[in-house]
Amino acid sequence: MPLKAADALLASFQGINTGPGPISLPGARVGDFITTIEEAGNFQDFRPLFEQTISVDDEIQQTATAPLAANTFTAVLVREIAVS
Repeated sequence: MPLKAADALLASFQGINTGPGPISLPGARVGDFITTIEEAGNFQDFRPLFEQTISVDDEIQQTATAPLAANTFTAVLVREIAVS
């Protein structure tokens, strides 16, 4: 049985004002799991405003209809990798 490990990516991005839609997030890969989304100085959990698992390479999907373009978020994404 192959061993598995995880790799993490820390990425910042701006929300959008147009409601649900894609946001550029270079380095994100389909299947990456989002463990945390925070806004600087605000320790609230913002994960409910975005998809929980990346569905499109290099993008995160905003699911909230609220205008979030004035907000800068930081996300931690975890990627499972096989170790041989």
